[in-house]
Amino acid sequence: MAAGQVQPLADGQVGEICLAGPHVARQYWGDGEGAMIAHLQVDGVPYIRTGDLGFRWQRELYVVGRVKELIIVGGRNLHPHDLEDTALRTEAGVAACAVGVEPDLYGQLSHMPAAEQREHVVLLLEVDQRAQPEAWSRAIAAVRAGVADEHALALDAVWLLKRGSIETTSSGKVRRAAMRARLAAGDLRPLCCWHAQPGEARVEAALAQLAQA
Repeated sequence: MAAGQVQPLADGQVGEICLAGPHVARQYWGDGEGAMIAHLQVDGVPYIRTGDLGFRWQRELYVVGRVKELIIVGGRNLHPHDLEDTALRTEAGVAACAVGVEPDLYGQLSHMPAAEQREHVVLLLEVDQRAQPEAWSRAIAAVRAGVADEHALALDAVWLLKRGSIETTSSGKVRRAAMRARLAAGDLRPLCCWHAQPGEARVEAALAQLAQA
């Protein structure tokens, strides 16, 4: 389903995965522990909203992310794992985490007022803390350039963290919501960080989009 709509999408279109039918466990429909709170109806048929994003293609379902983790910049939907994969390919990082933050929080992180009332993209990257500061500066530049080239996106901030800083689940998935909460709480101590100057990200994004045109 597309955001704000209650009709199925065509094959190849990304939307929230909703489930209905006898295979859905009974407790998901209730109000107790484990219940899926968000329900909707399509043509009188009740569905539960999973919070997962995906698309159908040739009778197969592909999961591409989570609704709550989607980053929206300039009307574009950005999946954090795409940005993280680019960062890891560009620089020899151990782990990466991309999150979107609101202007007020970005202002707190950068110690300067946010120039634009939009979601700001912060990329966290684990690196070798034994490296020289010059290597950290090169890593930040490489990550920014890689994301701009592949996604026509100018990052608003890059934080380099020591190994083991980025939280993951037991199966190795990045806990982006937890990392964003730690950002908001001031619980992260970066080895090195870079923040775009007011208006800089907008100019870089425009140049990156022109390069891809």
